[in-house]
Amino acid sequence: MLKTGECNKETLLNVIVFFHLMKRIFIMIFLFLFFTSSANLLGFSEPMHDVSQSGIDSMYQANQPKGTVFYSGITLPQGYYDDFQFNSTNGVSIMLISNSTVYVMISSQLPSSGNFNDVILHQQGRIVTERLNETGEFYLIVYNNVSSGTALISNLYIVGQKAPTGIADIGVQPQGNSLVPFIQNFTEAFGYVKLYSISAFNATPPNGTSRYGASLQLNTVIQVNTPSGSQQYWAQDVIGFNTREQTYYVEDNVWNFTSISSELNNNLIRGEGSVYLDGLQEYYAFGTSTYNYSLPLSLGLMDYVTSNSTSFTVHFGFTNSSGTFWYDNVTVLIPNDGSYMLVSGYNATGGGNAYDAELVFGGEGNGEFTQYLSLNATLDMFFLDGNHFFSPRYVTPFGLDTEESADDLNTYPVNGAWEVTTGKMTHIFLSQTSSLKSYFSTSIADANFGIPVNWIESGGEGPYFANLTLTSDGGSQSYLFLEPFPGNYSGIAQVNLASGNYTYTLTVTDGLGQSSSFTGHLIVNPDPKVEVQGENVTDAHVAVSEDAIASLGTPPYNYTWLVNGKVVGHGTSIVLNYSEGNYNVTAIVQDSLGFVTSFSKTVNVNPDPILNFIYQEDEVGIPVMEKVNVSEGTPPYTISWLFQGSTFQGSVFTLNGTKAGTFEITVKLTDSVGFTKVYNFTVNVKPHLILSVTHQETNSFLYTNHDASLQYSITGGVGNVTYYVYLNGEKIYQGSSPPTTLTLAQGENNVTVVAVDSLGARSVAEFTSYSSLQYLPFLIASIIAIAIVVAVVLRRRK
Repeated sequence: MLKTGECNKETLLNVIVFFHLMKRIFIMIFLFLFFTSSANLLGFSEPMHDVSQSGIDSMYQANQPKGTVFYSGITLPQGYYDDFQFNSTNGVSIMLISNSTVYVMISSQLPSSGNFNDVILHQQGRIVTERLNETGEFYLIVYNNVSSGTALISNLYIVGQKAPTGIADIGVQPQGNSLVPFIQNFTEAFGYVKLYSISAFNATPPNGTSRYGASLQLNTVIQVNTPSGSQQYWAQDVIGFNTREQTYYVEDNVWNFTSISSELNNNLIRGEGSVYLDGLQEYYAFGTSTYNYSLPLSLGLMDYVTSNSTSFTVHFGFTNSSGTFWYDNVTVLIPNDGSYMLVSGYNATGGGNAYDAELVFGGEGNGEFTQYLSLNATLDMFFLDGNHFFSPRYVTPFGLDTEESADDLNTYPVNGAWEVTTGKMTHIFLSQTSSLKSYFSTSIADANFGIPVNWIESGGEGPYFANLTLTSDGGSQSYLFLEPFPGNYSGIAQVNLASGNYTYTLTVTDGLGQSSSFTGHLIVNPDPKVEVQGENVTDAHVAVSEDAIASLGTPPYNYTWLVNGKVVGHGTSIVLNYSEGNYNVTAIVQDSLGFVTSFSKTVNVNPDPILNFIYQEDEVGIPVMEKVNVSEGTPPYTISWLFQGSTFQGSVFTLNGTKAGTFEITVKLTDSVGFTKVYNFTVNVKPHLILSVTHQETNSFLYTNHDASLQYSITGGVGNVTYYVYLNGEKIYQGSSPPTTLTLAQGENNVTVVAVDSLGARSVAEFTSYSSLQYLPFLIASIIAIAIVVAVVLRRRK
């Protein structure tokens, strides 16, 4: 019975103390009633007697499924019988185990005065199984009229349709026309499920469970041999489903099955969880967080037991698509001589529970019975004893220990596995009837990668083990594969073989020990390699081709291209068009056997090249250098010029205009990765520089043409003009603002003006001017001077 942990520890301790006291009082009352009833029972002397069940059978019923009644420890003296009333809604399965032969009947009427009327089924034996498919109220009658001694009924099960349903090994198997019990101990148990559909609903679920809850439980009994006697513990590894939300969690429980009054001391148990109280019983529980799921779903449950002289530990685990998780290790501090999991059909645990191992569907927890609206699942359960895996040869479709139950589920064998679907339960014992069939082939592999092992299994019973042995000149190696279900399988053995030729032998063995073998030859090729050819440097928006070249390995190859970790294409070649930046380009190659290798490189993507035109204005007759400057892109660059139908190469073009006007120059830029762009520019060719100088002379009092006024006129030319003024060969001025007035020397004056523009074009203007003394002023001055002298002389004479 799966339970979830609840209530705080302080309250729990108070409740435990109270219930421990009540349990001891209850046990004393039980023992009194038991021995009193036994004395009365043995006092009958009639040849056939009915045994009163008052106060006995109910005490031996453990926490059983809702649709299951389990009795243990029933004693029938010779000549006595006992009857058990039950109701059948959709049929029941009945199994009885006795130490001696008894006669078993199913009747629709209660026996009266030794008369058995309306007997429907009957048989005798030490182990008796019956399947009643009728509905109604019936009586099971067990009559000790065959053996001469007292019969001890160790186990009696009445299992209805409402039962934990799946597969269970109860320690009983057919032998000839009868059933025989057996004992099997092991240290590990495994349960696997492939779930294709599941839907459950319970309108009134118990506290702590969902209306849409369900569970799959791997339950085993652990036998602990202590110095004072044996003890039994019950380990539950459970997947709890919410079938509406499509979530699941995994939970474990540990119960003490040693007696009906057994305790589970919180001080003697260690694990991730805690000890809780359920009525008069204590149990340990721990659960994981929830996981989302989608169908189909594959899950596994597993647990194993280890022990030393002071304790034993149950290790709980599960598997899903992400891996295997050991989520709880529960240690019970009990001195012992050994601990193991046990299946036995000979007797029950001290607490009256079955020694079975079960992988069953039921309610979510807390003893819930639920209705499965749909279920389609494949199950397999097997065990490990040392290095030996084995499966149950016979299973029942119902479990006998857990209280969580299901309705309308049925189990049937299918080709080596067990299918559980909705439907009416029809059988008590199930077995795989078909023999193992398998097929294997491999012929070629890659070195240091692994061998593609492909085999097909059917029939027999899982799990299936494929043992592969490889032989070469270097010796032999063996590898083992394990699969829980039949089907088509492909495995890779990481054997790191060198290239060469090998022979192989593969032996497939099922859980029942059936096997088949195959032999053949294997060729191991060298590992594949790949190289990438293409540009390592390019420009943005320039399409480049990358080519992958694979060799060795086992063709054909599959190619996948990644840029910065993102898949961008497939095939041997790919054309890429990048934007600016650095990129990691990877070619992944997978050969036909699955070997994967890769080659990566970095591609630097430069910005697109930029051309700047360094424009120089031109004038007729003056050659100028037109230049371009290129940045970014991928050097070196190729530059071509087109001017008036002529093509020129280089970064500099000499423009020598022959006439003035506006002209177009075309420049074509191409960098080393093929980026090309054409630019059109307009240039002006101005007329040649022409200087014109006009002058006008002015006289002074003494001189003629003493000064010259100049006016300058410039046409054509480019840029600023520098003037050079020479007077009689001597430079008297240089600058951009020439003098407008010149003072001339007496005599001949040669004036030269030179204008030079920014391109060095020159234009010269010259003129000559004569400057001389004026004689009239000097004559007048002389006459005046003579007159003054004469006047002075004449005045003195007077």
